[in-house]
Amino acid sequence: MSKAFGIGYNPVEVAKTVEKIVATEIDGEVARKYFGFASTKFYGGSATGYVTGCNLSCAYCWSWKANKTFIGSFYKPSVVAQKLTQIALSKKHVYIRLSGGEPTLVINHLLQVLDYVKAFGRSREMLFILETNGIMIGYDKLIAKKLSEYSFVIARVSVKGCSEEEFYMITGAEKSFFNLQLQAVKNLVDNGVKTIVVVMLSFCNKESFSQLIEKLTAIDTAMASNIELEYVKLYPNVLKRLCKKDLKPWIAIDPIKKEVVKLDEFNKLCRNRA
Repeated sequence: MSKAFGIGYNPVEVAKTVEKIVATEIDGEVARKYFGFASTKFYGGSATGYVTGCNLSCAYCWSWKANKTFIGSFYKPSVVAQKLTQIALSKKHVYIRLSGGEPTLVINHLLQVLDYVKAFGRSREMLFILETNGIMIGYDKLIAKKLSEYSFVIARVSVKGCSEEEFYMITGAEKSFFNLQLQAVKNLVDNGVKTIVVVMLSFCNKESFSQLIEKLTAIDTAMASNIELEYVKLYPNVLKRLCKKDLKPWIAIDPIKKEVVKLDEFNKLCRNRA
């Protein structure tokens, strides 16, 4: 795996490798590894399943260790759907979601989870937020078509950086794969899937951000109102990796102190770690 995650790696090929590790068949269902389930505060409250395994190696990923070491246990989609809906009902959450790793790496598992949520009669009262980097949806447009069959799904595509160069800097992946994220947005929009784009702004400059907005609005003029801005959160393990990689956000958030951290302050934090 270390070679696959080297500089200039192919995230589509990594996805295929990771899928073999984090997926298996149990009782005719496609099971996937999870490292936890919980009620979380995100989106005003959501039932969350934490999947193991990703095809990107983002420098600021909070679940980097879980995805690298493939921790967790296998769960059938029926069990996943049951856990998520039970948490949502007990906490009166509207939203359920998969987070941590990349949900689309094991697409048949994801679709079966959605089928069970629907079969349990919860698709009318709950919304499923698909948090994704978009690589596989951009690579295979049939995924977007299949997702369009579930009206309760909202795709939340997290774009890594605002340009090919920034994508490479953040992920270490071959820079051309940045465009698959934009293709994912197009595939989803073309198939009528409600889509939100999340832009990690901490490593973007004014010009690259402007160009990204132009590309997104060219896909769909309404996309301008469905763009969310995200800033890197300096959890201790994230700060350590960013300093080690000499990857400097011009703005970030200290999640513990709940303060904004600008570049000069970030540099001081790195020097203090030395």
